[in-house]
Amino acid sequence: MKGLFKISTLLLALGSRAFGNFIENLGRDFEIFDNTVINIDVKFPEDKYEELMKAVQINADSTEVENVQSLTDYEIKNATITFTYGDKTEVFENSIFKTGGMFSRSNQKVGYNLKLSRDFLGRKSYKVRAEFNDYTRMRQKLSYDILNRSGEPSVQAAFSKLTINDKFFGFYTFTDVFKPHMLKTLFNLESTKNMILYQNKVEGFFFNEPAAPFFVDSTANDEEEGDFEELEKINKIISESKSIEDLEPYIDVDNFLRHLAFDWLFGSFDSLIITGHNFYLYKRPSDNKWQIFYYDFDFTFGHGVEESFGVTSIDFSYFPFEFYNANSNVLVNSLVMNDNTRFKKILKEILINCFNPTILNKRIDEIKAFIDPYIKEDYTPIDGALPGRVNLVGKKETATYELFQASTERHIDDYHAGLKPFIESIFNVACEEFGLDPKEIQEASATAKPISFFQKMKGLPSEDLTDNEEEEECDSEEEIVDVNEPSNVDDEEECDSEEEIVDVNEPISTDNDDESDFEEEEEVNYKNYHKNHY
Repeated sequence: MKGLFKISTLLLALGSRAFGNFIENLGRDFEIFDNTVINIDVKFPEDKYEELMKAVQINADSTEVENVQSLTDYEIKNATITFTYGDKTEVFENSIFKTGGMFSRSNQKVGYNLKLSRDFLGRKSYKVRAEFNDYTRMRQKLSYDILNRSGEPSVQAAFSKLTINDKFFGFYTFTDVFKPHMLKTLFNLESTKNMILYQNKVEGFFFNEPAAPFFVDSTANDEEEGDFEELEKINKIISESKSIEDLEPYIDVDNFLRHLAFDWLFGSFDSLIITGHNFYLYKRPSDNKWQIFYYDFDFTFGHGVEESFGVTSIDFSYFPFEFYNANSNVLVNSLVMNDNTRFKKILKEILINCFNPTILNKRIDEIKAFIDPYIKEDYTPIDGALPGRVNLVGKKETATYELFQASTERHIDDYHAGLKPFIESIFNVACEEFGLDPKEIQEASATAKPISFFQKMKGLPSEDLTDNEEEEECDSEEEIVDVNEPSNVDDEEECDSEEEIVDVNEPISTDNDDESDFEEEEEVNYKNYHKNHY
C-alpha cells in the first residue's frame, strides 16, 4: 500500500504559542490551558497521606479479572485542591481526592480522581492519569484533540504536574469527565433533572444481550438503584435493526458513524467495536435521539494490543474496517457493513478535517516539543526514586525518556507501534479501502475550516484556521513524502531548539514482561482471551 503524496513540511516556531492552530479557536473551555501545564497541588492531613500510600500498594494479582471488582477507591473528603495555570490560581477547599482507574492500579505510578467542592469551567469532576504504559505520553491528549476538532461533543484534555502534601508526583494528563453536570454545561441545559445517561463499564457489550449488566446509570446517586428501562429500549431497537433507516428515528446516525470511524482510525483496542467498552449512551432531550460518546484513549494507535489476540500493534495499522467488525456487531452491520455510503462520506470529512499525516504529524511535533522538559523531569529521580512511583509492589516501568523521544517516530517493537508510522499507515488503508484520493485529501485539508461542537453550542463564528499561519512558522516548503517510510527526526528542522538530541533510530532494549499491561480506566473484562494477560 505505497503511495506518494505531498505533505507540507511546517517548521514550527517553539515560542509563546506552543500548540499552534490545530485546536485553536474551537470554543473549548480547556483553551485556557493550551500553552501551559496546570500545577495541581493537593493537601490533606498527613495521617490520610500515610493511609493513601498503604492503599496504593496493589500488585498484579489484585487486578486479575477475578479480583478487580473487589477493589475500592481510597477517598479523602476534606482535601484542599489548588490549580495554578499561567497567572491564575483557583483554590477548592473541602474537595474529594481519590484513587482512580482499575487495572492501572497495579502500575508503579497510579492515577487519581478529583471532585471539586464548586464548579470550575462548568464541571466538578476531573481525572489525572499517569499514561504509565504509553511511551509517547500523548495518546490520550492527541485523541481528544482530534475529537474536539471533529464537531462531536467530547472530553477535553490538558497536561498537569501533581504535588501531594508537598511531594512532587510528576507529570499527568488532566481531563474532564462525562458526568451529568458536564453535559449540562456542554448542551446548555437548564438542569440535569430527567437526564438519561448510561456509562458502559463492563467489557464485552455488542447489542446482542441485555444491556444493564454492562452499564451504570450515571444519573443515579450512590444510594439509588439505576433505572435501565430506556437503555433496554434502545438496546432492543439496535439489536433488531438491519439498516440506517431502521435506526434513523432513534439515534443521531452521523454521531455514531463518526465514532465508529474514529474507533478504527485510532486503532483502538478498548472501545466499542473490538471490546464493546468505554462509551456512554446519552438520550438528547431536544429530539429524543441517542448519542454515543467515547472516552479512555490510552490504548490507541496500536498501543495495548495483546499477544493472545493474535496480532501485533503494528498489524492494527494495516487492517481494513471489516477486520474491526470481526464480532459482527449488529450496530456496525446496520450502520456500515450493509451500506457504507454514508460512512464513506463521514470518513472523508474526518480525514480532511482532523485525521491525516499532514496535520497530525505537525500536531505530534508540537505536543512533543511542549511536553519534552516535563517528561525529562518525570524521569529524573528525587532521592533515588522517580516521582509518583509510589506503588512499590506494582508492575515494573519500561518507559524511558529515550523511548519517549523515539516512539513518536518509529516502531519500538511488535507491541509499541510508532505514532507517526501508525497514522500514515491507517490513513493509506482508509483511502485505499474506500476509494479516496490521498492527494486530494491532503490538499483539501490545507484549507479546511472545521467547526467544533463547542463553537456551535456557544454560537461562535468559524475562524480561518490559516490566518495566523505565518506567525507560527519559520518556513514552509512542499516535499514528496513516502508515507510508508518511518519518519526520521534527524531530518526535521526547528527554528530555535536546544533540546537534547536522541537518535531515534538507535535500537533501544526494553523488558517486555510487563509493558503491555491493560491499563483500564473503569471496569472489567470477562473475555477468556484476556484472562492470561492480566
